[in-house]
Amino acid sequence: MIRLKVEVPGGDEMAARLSMKGDAVRVRLQKEMAEIGTGLLAEARSRAPVGRGRKSKASRAYGPLREALRKRAFSSQGLVGVKVDLGKAWYGRIIETGRKARAARPGASVRRQRGASYAMPPRPFMRPAFQSQQASIMSRLNAAVAEVAGEGG
Repeated sequence: MIRLKVEVPGGDEMAARLSMKGDAVRVRLQKEMAEIGTGLLAEARSRAPVGRGRKSKASRAYGPLREALRKRAFSSQGLVGVKVDLGKAWYGRIIETGRKARAARPGASVRRQRGASYAMPPRPFMRPAFQSQQASIMSRLNAAVAEVAGEGG
């Protein structure tokens, strides 16, 4: 999970102004985060690798990775955010981070060699999607907070 911390200049005075407008800030940030999440989802889908040739078992069972990506907004305990995740395509985590080769159990019969796996280099698509939009996200969030704080109260 990638967490962002937005710091708005103004110190205690700004914090007091924002605390008086608690619901307005939360509502504005929820709206902004939903828009940001839509952009991130589109970027992640465009960067997600597409298989060539025969489909893997995981892809056949859980659907293509691009279609499985989803966006969910959340708000709890004073936090407002959006989550772009892999949905039911659990194998996207392996594609994103890669995998080390793993040998089967020593002495296992050929029939029971299920534990073996091949090394797979990482092919990140979620993190680059975020990094490409990071500056834009920060400026949008700062502008939204400053807009709410600057309104008459």
